[in-house]
Amino acid sequence: MPDRNRCGCPPLPLETLYNARDLGGYPVAGGRATVCGRFVRTDAPVRLSDTDRLTLLAYPVSLVVDLRSRSEISHLPHQLKGQPGIVYHHIPLLGADLESDLARLQQQDVLNRLTLADLYRHMLDQSQAAIGAVMTVLAAETTGARLFNCSHGKDRTGLIAALLLGLAGVPQEQIVADYQISEVYLKPWFRQFIRQVPRHERHFFQTPARYMQDTLAYLTQRYRSAADYLSCCGVTPASQNQLVALLTEEAGRV
Repeated sequence: MPDRNRCGCPPLPLETLYNARDLGGYPVAGGRATVCGRFVRTDAPVRLSDTDRLTLLAYPVSLVVDLRSRSEISHLPHQLKGQPGIVYHHIPLLGADLESDLARLQQQDVLNRLTLADLYRHMLDQSQAAIGAVMTVLAAETTGARLFNCSHGKDRTGLIAALLLGLAGVPQEQIVADYQISEVYLKPWFRQFIRQVPRHERHFFQTPARYMQDTLAYLTQRYRSAADYLSCCGVTPASQNQLVALLTEEAGRV
């Protein structure tokens, strides 16, 4: 796994977000790299210190897309919602009540057989309207950085990050590397409660490379490319071009 500090984007100096990083600094064709300060992926900002809140406002984060379910938000509201200069959007990627859906799957003994790669493939096939809405919002005209998050910042957030990087032409091995970083960043936090999680469910708190590798292989096999897939989701060519420009073009050229 590459050292993200050497990819071009300095780490975000945050103490109350465990899994935050900028999508800048990844290689694209022509010897260029994705641009820092445009897209930030994080776990849910629900326990922000005043210092971290001010850091994000100064970055500056100007747009937030919260991928969590309505039930998750009702328990832990987003602390950037309503902050000055920030436009907040709630677009759930896995339905309105995640806890009820997971409980239903557990009763059916489905969770024991599922992997996270299965979940990612499910989202690619069944959450296209939501993914299309997310990408259209992220492409909207605004200055500053666009922040998107789910709960832990690794699964729903990881899929959106993979699609953005794939659309920009970042090599698959780098997309996988960005995904794997979550396992490193979240390990100290997960270590606090993982023993309380049933052993057969602990794989949901890991991000081995094979999960994203399998997902990208499925994306290529079924949809050909990130651009073709996003077209299936209703993301217009203009919005896709805007996303690529945001990811790859220096300030003043977007």
